Amino acid sequence: MKKLRVAQIGVLHEHSNGIMKTLRYQMSDIFDVVAIAPEEENNMKNRDLPCYAGLKWISMDEVFELPGLDAVMVEVPNLDLIP
Repeated sequence: MKKLRVAQIGVLHEHSNGIMKTLRYQMSDIFDVVAIAPEEENNMKNRDLPCYAGLKWISMDEVFELPGLDAVMVEVPNLDLIP
């Protein structure tokens, strides 16, 4: 089975790290995480966490330009979901 290519938007929501750990460590046979986009481009928070190690950090606009992307995980604070 081909792995699903996914990206994640958001690193500040309380569940964002847990989702990334699940995708990369427990479901790596299903998902290929290709990039992460923080809520704010210059946000350095959580960048040094092991679950994000080796990922390409891009802008939210760049997420939708990634070739062959199958899904996007959105993990932003609840009040930021609508935009």
